[in-house]
Amino acid sequence: MDEISKKDLLKETGISYGQLYRWKREALIPEEWFVKRPSFTGQETFFPRERTVNRVRAILALKDSCSLEEIRERLRADGAAVALREGLAEITGAAAAFWARLDIEPHLELLAPEVFACVLWVYEAGLDFGLRSDRLIALVGDTVAKVAAMPSPPAQAVFFETGGEPHFLFVGADCPLACDDGLKGFRLARVADALERVRASHPALFSSRRP
Repeated sequence: MDEISKKDLLKETGISYGQLYRWKREALIPEEWFVKRPSFTGQETFFPRERTVNRVRAILALKDSCSLEEIRERLRADGAAVALREGLAEITGAAAAFWARLDIEPHLELLAPEVFACVLWVYEAGLDFGLRSDRLIALVGDTVAKVAAMPSPPAQAVFFETGGEPHFLFVGADCPLACDDGLKGFRLARVADALERVRASHPALFSSRRP
């Protein structure tokens, strides 16, 4: 993980020592981001660079127009989105920049683990299909929007090709599927299998999500 020292953080963001530690007390910057390490001067505090710099800039942008509680809620949502994107990057091995393009924020309150199991499955099926990056992220983004809006978690996932274009289909447990042999790229899977893979590879990813 790329880190930044406290001195460099204050210099880069233009905030004061007092602001930094006040925001820590107000739970705007997580205490676990303050990591003390030995240095030639005795001891220095370091932070995860990207997360902390982005967090400070977000607080600066919000502090004059939002209440403290409103800022906390906004940062909580932003933090959840970051954690989910980082988890997907870790699970899939895809570059973080790829998942940064996934539009998660509008669906945060609706996202359940099953949604990201579906994302994982569609992503891998799309890779095997040979989709380029732009088409793949569009298909995955559509997965998030459609599956998050379903009244109950899907039980089966289908990936297929028609007219040279890939498509996905998610259905409930009581909807058996059958198709003719001419449907290209047809794949059928249980969402529960993908969900177990997500939990096994990154068990903490959904610990703060909706029950």
